[in-house]
Amino acid sequence: MSSLNRNIVLVHGLWDSPNVFNPLVSYLCNKNTCIFSPDLLHDEGRIPLTKLAINLNHSILERFGTHTPIDLFGFSM
Repeated sequence: MSSLNRNIVLVHGLWDSPNVFNPLVSYLCNKNTCIFSPDLLHDEGRIPLTKLAINLNHSILERFGTHTPIDLFGFSM
C-alpha cells in the first residue's frame, strides 16, 4: 500500500488530548497525508467508551464521509 495520500485518524488516550500527537503530526504533515485528531471529551472518564466511540464515528463521517478509506491509530481508550 502506498504511503501517499493517506487519511489518518489519531485517537488520544483517556487522560490525553490531541496534543499528544503533535510530534507525529509535524512529521506526517510532510508526507502527503490528511491527519485528523479529534478531541474526545470524556468528562474525566464519566462518559462511557461506547458513547465516545459513537462521537468518534460521527466526527470521522463528518470529516471523510462514508467512502473514504482511513487509517486509524489510537491507544489507551
